[in-house]
Amino acid sequence: MLSLGGDNAFGPVGTVSAIAVALAVDIGLAPVFDRFTVNPLDDGRWELFAIALQGIGNFFPLGSGPGTFSKAVLPFQPVAMGGSFFNHVHNDYLEWLFEGGLLSAAIMLLLAAAYIRQWFVLGRSGGNHWSTFRFIQIGAGIGLFMIALHGAVDFNWHIPANAVYTAFLAALFFHRAASVDIHKKRVERKQSSPEQEPPKQEKELVPEALPEPEPVNPFLE
Repeated sequence: MLSLGGDNAFGPVGTVSAIAVALAVDIGLAPVFDRFTVNPLDDGRWELFAIALQGIGNFFPLGSGPGTFSKAVLPFQPVAMGGSFFNHVHNDYLEWLFEGGLLSAAIMLLLAAAYIRQWFVLGRSGGNHWSTFRFIQIGAGIGLFMIALHGAVDFNWHIPANAVYTAFLAALFFHRAASVDIHKKRVERKQSSPEQEPPKQEKELVPEALPEPEPVNPFLE
C-alpha cells in the first residue's frame, strides 16, 4: 500500500509509475492512442517538407528572412492545398534554411561539430574515475540528441519551454568543469600534504613521595 508518511512498498520507481498511471487515467489516453492509428505517410507535413525544399532552393543563399516563412511559403503552395495557412514547417532545420539560407546552414554545422567534439572531451577527461557531474553531463548530452531528433519532425524549438529546456541541457553538457575531478583533487591534496605525527602523549606527572619523618622519643626532651 502506498504510504506518503512512512515506508513505501512500491519504492521510488513504483511511486512515480503509480502517479503517472493515475494522471493518465484522469486525463484520458484515447487522444494519445489515436495518434498511433494514423499512417505517418498520410500526414500533410511530408508534403509541406517538399514545399519548404522548393522555397529553400528559390531563396538560397540569403533565405527569405527571419520569421517570414508563413508568408513567404504562400507562392509555393499547390492549388490543391487551397488557402491553407502554415505557420511552421514542422521541421526546424528546413525552416531555418528557408529563412536564413547559407548563414543558417553554417551555424547548424558549427553547432553539430561542437556537440560531437564535446563527446570526445568528456571521453578523455577524468581518466577512469567518473565524477557524479560527469554522469549528469552524459545524460544532458543524450537529452540534447533526443531534442535534436524531435526537431526534425516538428517545430520543437519554436516552443519557448522546449527552447529553455534545451539551453539548460546545453549549459550542463558544455560545462568545462567536467574535466575537474573533485574527488581526485582531494585525494591528491591529501597525499601531497605532509603527514602529521600523532600528538605525543604527555607522561602523567606523579607527585614524588615525601620522606617519612624520623620517630622522636618524647622522654628524651
